[in-house]
Amino acid sequence: MKTMISTRADEDIITAIDEIAANMEMTRSDVVNEAMRHYIDYIMWFKDEVQRGKDDINAGCIVSHEDAISRFKKIVEG
Repeated sequence: MKTMISTRADEDIITAIDEIAANMEMTRSDVVNEAMRHYIDYIMWFKDEVQRGKDDINAGCIVSHEDAISRFKKIVEG
């Protein structure tokens, strides 16, 4: 089920949405819905990655800055 929402956007965003819609034979609503879906998917992924990092820190899975630099140099220098 789709629910209607209303929002205001800058003119350049509306112009880009309309151009994308025309080029892809989509409605403005479909373009906005897909853009929101991609944005939400990214934000949820980012939130999960931050939590993974926090969980690693809490579990003691951390590396000092010096150790990280040393490991990186070994990889880069071969």
